[in-house]
Amino acid sequence: MDLPATVTRRTLLLGGAALAVPAASLVAASPASASGIDTPAALKAALASYLHTRVGTVGLLLHDHHTGREEAYNTFCNETLSTIKVLVLVTLLRRSQERGVALTSTQRTLASNMIRYSDNAATDSLIAQIGRTSIVRVARDVGMSSTVVQTGSYGTSWWGYSSTIPGDLVRVLRTIVLPTGYLTNANRTYARDLMATVTASQRWGVCDPPLPSSVFTAVKNGWGPRTGGYRVNSVGYVHGNNRWYSLAILSRSPNGFTYGRATVNSVSSLVYSSLDVPLA
Repeated sequence: MDLPATVTRRTLLLGGAALAVPAASLVAASPASASGIDTPAALKAALASYLHTRVGTVGLLLHDHHTGREEAYNTFCNETLSTIKVLVLVTLLRRSQERGVALTSTQRTLASNMIRYSDNAATDSLIAQIGRTSIVRVARDVGMSSTVVQTGSYGTSWWGYSSTIPGDLVRVLRTIVLPTGYLTNANRTYARDLMATVTASQRWGVCDPPLPSSVFTAVKNGWGPRTGGYRVNSVGYVHGNNRWYSLAILSRSPNGFTYGRATVNSVSSLVYSSLDVPLA
């Protein structure tokens, strides 16, 4: 448990939440075929059709790095759970750059445990070192204007109960996957490598289904029980096989973690499949 290729695209805002369905649908999690999804409208229809068969709420933002265009679906605010660890990592690296010092061996171990194994104690240690002020500043620097950062190690102020929207998670991820100048190339590579080597049991969401070896994926997921449904979130990066995108998915699953993870995986699979050809 996670607790205390170049074409023109149009920007598309997709709305709507998933609806309750009969119990028989609680097992099936396969989305409709992505065949023929080659426009934003078709992607909207496919997502809506699939999510209409699922219980809970799902929101996402897809950023196509081929064009810089974005498609959003049902943007809403959710607790971050461990997806906030991407912001903690970026803050750690930015702070070391500003101070002109390298990460210590201890910090590297903590960062590895935080990202690759979602170790909460390692996160507590790093937050204590870098401080809330630095984390909030970096969040604002990278454009996370709808994110509320918390840094407590337990209780209602726990860092996992920070809140965000899908677009904000993509904003912070962009500092890792693109040469924006905010992080050095060496630090970007280091961060991507950590997210690309997340332990097997936590490689779901944006990196699901298992993709061809030619496709590079980096991911950080976050999950935990809350009132109104289990929070099941995923943020990550996909590059290869004619795909080049970042994707953040936030969800609430009244039916628990396993059901919510299946929904998030299927949404991710649908997005990946739909991008076999660029959306016109």
